[in-house]
Amino acid sequence: MESYLLKSGFSLIALYALYRVMLRYELNHQLNRFAGLACILFSIAVPFIQFKHVSQAGRFPGVFSVVTSRTADFRETVSSALSASTIDIVLALYIVGAAVCLFRCVFGLTTLLRIYIHSPRRRQWGFTVVGLSRQVSPFTFFNVLFVGKESMDDSERETMLLHERVHRDQYHSVDNIFLEAVAVMFWFNPVVWLFRREIKAEHEYYADARVLENGIDREDYQHILFKARTGVSIDFGNYLSSKTSLIKRFNMMTKTRTKSQHSYWRVSLYVALMSVIVFLGAFSARREEPQFDKIATYEQGEAAMYQILTKRIMYPASARHENRSGLVRVSFTVNEKGHVEHIKAETRKDGYLLKEMVVVGYYQTSEEAKGIDDALKAAAVQAVEGLGEFIPAQKDGKPVSCVLTLPIKFTLEKA
Repeated sequence: MESYLLKSGFSLIALYALYRVMLRYELNHQLNRFAGLACILFSIAVPFIQFKHVSQAGRFPGVFSVVTSRTADFRETVSSALSASTIDIVLALYIVGAAVCLFRCVFGLTTLLRIYIHSPRRRQWGFTVVGLSRQVSPFTFFNVLFVGKESMDDSERETMLLHERVHRDQYHSVDNIFLEAVAVMFWFNPVVWLFRREIKAEHEYYADARVLENGIDREDYQHILFKARTGVSIDFGNYLSSKTSLIKRFNMMTKTRTKSQHSYWRVSLYVALMSVIVFLGAFSARREEPQFDKIATYEQGEAAMYQILTKRIMYPASARHENRSGLVRVSFTVNEKGHVEHIKAETRKDGYLLKEMVVVGYYQTSEEAKGIDDALKAAAVQAVEGLGEFIPAQKDGKPVSCVLTLPIKFTLEKA
């Protein structure tokens, strides 16, 4: 899990840096909104993007030789350089933080629900209108319009309703729910909160722009905003106080939009950066060990495993006569029950690499040295087939399948 959070966090930081640069020049608020959401969705998904044939091999240094038959203890590998106790503390802190943010969201939703149930409601202006007994800024949640005590004439109210209809019709409430969920998951990353703030601001900028496009005078509209504080983005934690600065909104109304073709060029920059992040993620995966708390170990111990292999393996006579030698990697899966399965002689370095085993043979031939053949592969696979039971790998206290690779080096010496 820590690997996932780190990868997603790195992606969020890189994409937000570009997002902030683009915001200085891009006044296409819909594009900004969807670009921000796309950046977050991409960062959530990018750790799951993997290329085929990406090796994730862990290594155990050392060589085992059937001649010396000397081995060291099988070393336990941990998925992180952090100690288990440190990982537990970090995980506990993460869970506490996520729980606090989740409580904040649930509390806000519960408060809205309680207000909705206990306040007078009516169907008006195309909304379900909930009247509040105090002076608050109007805001929408899907098709529900919350209004407080207000002193507006008909034209001001119609302007306010036009603004709120934009929020409703553009499904800004869906964005807000998604942003709250992401904030719960990545509460520790300040970039998430910055994205959340920027996207909610784009909601307001876009609604303001749509109001002005309908022929409303800008100064009159700004006066209404001062009077009613229209367009408050809902915040589940403090649903009446999440406000985009009116000064920022007024400044945005005075800016001139860029040409549409410039917007597409900026989108291409996002695509390029996302491609780089995917490439870097796949590249780093080549050096990343599988995330196990404990890998599979031989039930009778490492020394016994190599002793059994020593008894079972033989240098094929045909290979000795043809002067064949080389390295054979035998990969096999230890399943959740500790049984060995899917034994194959591979050229790739799949799974965790065990200590290399050296098998020495003797030849009396003048044949030119050759590489490995099917006889050597078959001898290696046959030796592994008779190993017996393993203690399965563990992840989060549960047994899981684990791939191990045993390198067997066949070497010839002249008799």
